[in-house]
This record gives sequence, structure tokens and C-alpha cells, in this order.
Amino acid sequence: MLKQVQHDNKHKGFTLIELLVVVLIIGILSAVALPQYEIAVMKSKMNSLLPVMRAIKDANEVYYMANGVYVDDLNQLDVSIDGLDTANKVAGRLDFSNNTWIDQYAGSDCPTGNCMVFGGVGIFSQSNTKCYISIYYDHSVRPGEVVCGGGHPKCARVCKSLGF
Repeated sequence: MLKQVQHDNKHKGFTLIELLVVVLIIGILSAVALPQYEIAVMKSKMNSLLPVMRAIKDANEVYYMANGVYVDDLNQLDVSIDGLDTANKVAGRLDFSNNTWIDQYAGSDCPTGNCMVFGGVGIFSQSNTKCYISIYYDHSVRPGEVVCGGGHPKCARVCKSLGF
């Protein structure tokens, strides 16, 4: 003879303690993962700027050999650059749609010899730029030197991970 087992519906589901433990674990994982994600995003954006900045430096070095001076306006260089945000175009500066930018000190902007191309992540201003990279031109006070820095607390880790 078969006995039919009846299930008591009052004891289905998770207890409050089990739910709190799950929420606590998710919170701890988020606290660890989010800063690493922010660093990875900043590193990716900085990595995307480097080849463009090197191409600008090389093009400006060619311009210097032909004219004896670096060009003031980046848009005059013979370099094709993808991803420009033309809606926010400023003369001489390149703004990209991924919240990065490139500018330079060249021509009349660098009488002290600090001629360089520099770019960063964040809005173009000293207080809002998270991280930046500067590549000095060959005919400057620091020929060919690459400098990485910034005011964001995670910037030192980004620069270190990029090898600077």
C-alpha cells in the first residue's frame, strides 16, 4: 500500500538570515569589483590615447623638420584620427566621444621649451582631468620623455599598470 506524503506549504522559501547573508556577499563582491572596474576603464581609455598621441608627435616632428617650428593647431597635421567629437570642437584640441581629449604646447605656446603633446581622461581642465599623459617633443627641454600623472586617487595605479 502506497502512502501519500503531504507537504506543508508553510515551510517553503528562504529565511531572513539566508537572504541577509546573500545580500552581504553581493555587497562585499561589489565593493571589491567596482574600484578594479574603474581602474580598468581608465587604463583602457589611456591606452587608446597613446597611439594617437605618438602619431601626433611623429607628424609634428616631420612638420618641425620642414618648417623649424612645431605647428600650433593639431588639426593642421597630416594625421587621420577616428572617434573625434566634432560638436565640441575647440581650435587646436581634439575631443573624443569617450570623454578623453588631446592637446599640445607647441609653436607660440612653448617659448620655454616645454613643447609636448598631452592627453587625458575626463573633462578638459586641471581640476576635472582624472589622468593624463604627456609626451615631450624631440626639440624640447625633455626630449622624447613620457610623463603620466593626474589628480584622481586611482591615477597612480593606472600609470603604474601602463608602465610609467
